[in-house]
Amino acid sequence: MGSDDGSKAMIWREYKLNHVAMVGCFVLGVFVSNLYSTITSSRNPSTKCDISLGHYGGTEYRSSSTRGTPKCLIESKFMKVQQHAVQVEDSIIPDWLFMDYHDQINVLVQAPHKESWTEPHFYVFEQTKYALEDRLSLAVVGGIVEPNENPETAARREVSEEMHVICDKFHLLGRFRADVNRGAGWTFTYLALDCKPGVFIEEGSGKENEVGAPDTEHQDLTTIGLTDLQSAVLEGKFLEIKWTATVAMSLLHLSKLLD
Repeated sequence: MGSDDGSKAMIWREYKLNHVAMVGCFVLGVFVSNLYSTITSSRNPSTKCDISLGHYGGTEYRSSSTRGTPKCLIESKFMKVQQHAVQVEDSIIPDWLFMDYHDQINVLVQAPHKESWTEPHFYVFEQTKYALEDRLSLAVVGGIVEPNENPETAARREVSEEMHVICDKFHLLGRFRADVNRGAGWTFTYLALDCKPGVFIEEGSGKENEVGAPDTEHQDLTTIGLTDLQSAVLEGKFLEIKWTATVAMSLLHLSKLLD
């Protein structure tokens, strides 16, 4: 009898151990399944990005030096970061990170003339931005060229929305790459002249569908005379390089117009 009792006890212990092991495996399986679902839920199978925070609807860059199909690492409505393989002379760099970003516009806008002014005046913003170390900067009007929108239309729209003026002349000063190795979109720079108060696009009128609509921060609009504008750009008061380039090129263009 004692031997039979011992055998039964051993069998019972083995049964309990196996039961615990089965429960443990089940719990582990559920945990791994949930973890996998959490990771893959951020992926967008249509774009095959590792992580998707939204759909990027802009252009994607390729050149004669691109080798194979770039791998998308992360995207949002603003940008897409991809891993390119790039041919450089006799070698291929397989981990070349490249950022596709919507094209942008920057515009220096002439303010409507006032009788008291002895020289042309221009609109500028006083503002700060996230990457400016909490510093205050002068700025020109800028914005994203929305999908299916041409750059001049975007420039006219932004000027109308931000400054409530309509300008007769938009001088295209150039199209420039933001980062020659990593992309970050192209910037179209303009000088807007012969401006007058006009109808502007009401806030909230379809703007929720714009890519650039959420990217807004407080800014104070003011005017600055031509002489002070020249001093401001030389003193580095436009803290973003695109703003500085837009103002500097506008001043060079104006010098030809005023000669």
